Amino acid sequence: MQSRRDFLKAALSLAAVTALGGCQRRLVKPPACAHFDQPQASFVADAHCHIFNSSDLQVGGFINQTQLKVPDTSPLSLIGDLIQELGWRLAPSADEELKWLRKAGSKEGTRPVFAPGLHSLAAQGGPPLDATIQDMGTNSDERYAEFWREVNRRDPARMQEFTRQVTAFRQRSGFVAAAIEPRMVMSTLQTAEGVRQQMLLEQRFARADSFNVITFLKPFFRFRTENAWSMLQMYGCDSQPGVDMLCPAMVDFDLWLGDATVDDGRTRSHMDKQLAVMREIALATQGRVQGMAAFNPLRAACDGGDSLGKALAAIEQSGCIAFKMYPPMGFQASGNVNAPGTLPACPPRSAGPIARARLDQVLGDFFDMCADKGIPVMAHASESNGAGPGTAEMANPAFWADLLGGHAETFLQGTSKLRISLGHMGGDHDVDKPSAWREQVAAMMARFPGQVFADLSYYEHILGDAPTRKALAGQMGMIGKEGVWQHVMYGSDWDMLGSVPGAERYLTAFNRFVLDDLRLGEEQARAILGENAKSFYGLTPGGAGARRLEKFHGAQVKLPFVTA
Repeated sequence: MQSRRDFLKAALSLAAVTALGGCQRRLVKPPACAHFDQPQASFVADAHCHIFNSSDLQVGGFINQTQLKVPDTSPLSLIGDLIQELGWRLAPSADEELKWLRKAGSKEGTRPVFAPGLHSLAAQGGPPLDATIQDMGTNSDERYAEFWREVNRRDPARMQEFTRQVTAFRQRSGFVAAAIEPRMVMSTLQTAEGVRQQMLLEQRFARADSFNVITFLKPFFRFRTENAWSMLQMYGCDSQPGVDMLCPAMVDFDLWLGDATVDDGRTRSHMDKQLAVMREIALATQGRVQGMAAFNPLRAACDGGDSLGKALAAIEQSGCIAFKMYPPMGFQASGNVNAPGTLPACPPRSAGPIARARLDQVLGDFFDMCADKGIPVMAHASESNGAGPGTAEMANPAFWADLLGGHAETFLQGTSKLRISLGHMGGDHDVDKPSAWREQVAAMMARFPGQVFADLSYYEHILGDAPTRKALAGQMGMIGKEGVWQHVMYGSDWDMLGSVPGAERYLTAFNRFVLDDLRLGEEQARAILGENAKSFYGLTPGGAGARRLEKFHGAQVKLPFVTA
């Protein structure tokens, strides 16, 4: 009988995986998901989500250095330092996934076209998996179990404390077997089936103050294609309303979170390979998944050369529909010359240290290019996830309002073509006081129509009880104002949202929050759930984004956002 270790060794050797090798079997279409097979009354887009895994980012620094919504008492804080080393070693790299996607086609050698139908792990039952997705799932389940086995081998005492804290959350939730749970948790996390059982238990017995750490970490060990299918199943087939298109944002955290002395500070899966995977997923899903390419001006300022040309290629060749920027990594949208603090060191083989004036020039040239090409830009705009002291403040909407000067000089004066979306719209932090950033974004929307958008992703209090939702709605009344609701978009921020109990019902809860708690009308709800995303991404028929994607996919593909 093959041991788990032998199984993993074989699984990680791509030549041994049945989906690779010489097997070119025709994919089997899963049973239809009615939402995707029937015309829908309205269009729903997730304007802010993620499908990356551990090998795509500096995951250790992201968990340990940034200001994640992770309480000090969370079990995740106990193992954060192990996640990068083990995650980089065990998670499917972009090169590995490209081989799966490019070799799992039909005997004629055509690219596989997947139909939605991935059975989410949280569900009880559900449609069978597409054959290739099922093979991916079996493979990544074993990788994830190996992670927990390795944590236990490395530090049994720390693993015991981890399981004790997991048990403590369940005890507060009234789980009757909690008294013997630590030993059971530790034991069952050693097998793939046991991990699945623990995820189900975690979700079943979660309370508002829980942190679903086992569920949260699972996507970090999956194939990106799996993560996309999980969302299509969860928020498309299993939600009401159902999502039609996912817009996953790629991230570039190499500066500041990378070690510049190791591979020039890059992640295990380099950005060009990540873009290649996103391209394959966009083609396979026929427009259901269209990514947002990462643009980090710190990297561009370090590298020199044709950074804008490389960025534009991500849009024109990889099927991406927008750029994603992450100011908490250490830059402002404007005014970096006068910004406080220090800039990160460039990798040794780069052009040299970052000059503040150069950083502002890179940003200005980038914004001018996006305005000229009709490419929208989404940026993190919540006071969270800062890479160092004071960096979370760099996401302040004020820096976008001040984007004037030598470049993009007409931006926010009503004549620029540049469109921005301020992700999280200030963020959902406290329900007992208004968000100054959210109110500032709303004012910008009303002042500059068609240019300033925002998404309401990771608004965890939407999943709360009635008093919590009422309190949140009380501070968000500005969303119903004319000129504002036309620019607000739905977003989940999955898989970051996965740590929150009840995250699998976020889309359904969001829709009810808009209608019942914010008391907006059906027209406004349709706009927020999808129609505004069409405007932001330029996906209306004849729009710049629609033209690019129609060229990218070809005439034989009917895109989900184009009205019949």
